Formats: sequence, structure tokens, C-alpha cells
Amino acid sequence: MNNYQRYLQADFGCTFAEYLGIDVPRYEHRAWERPPMWRMASDRATGRWGPTKKEAKASYKAKLK
Repeated sequence: MNNYQRYLQADFGCTFAEYLGIDVPRYEHRAWERPPMWRMASDRATGRWGPTKKEAKASYKAKLK
């Protein structure tokens, strides 16, 4: 039996990534600013605010290095 099958049978109430212990980054959004600003964050790093998701991702990846 593989990890995914164990995850499905266990029914922990979490995502598969959480079950595996993976820290999935999330996008944060400031819609009230003009232009709207984005950044990526996780427990390992937090990127800078930027006007596009692409810039936010690049900043986050640079912080990880």
C-alpha cells in the first residue's frame, strides 16, 4: 500500500501535502491597494510584496536560496 492509499483510508481531515509534512507556500493578497499587491509565504520564507504573482514567486524563491 502506498502513501496516498494510506492517506485516503486514514481520513485525517487534512490535505495530502499536510499529511506528508510538506510546507506548501501560500499567496497573500492586498486587494485594497492600487495596484493590488501579492506575496508568497510559508514557514520557511516570506517574499516581498509585488504587483504580480510572478514577481511574488520570484521574490519567494530568492529568499529560499
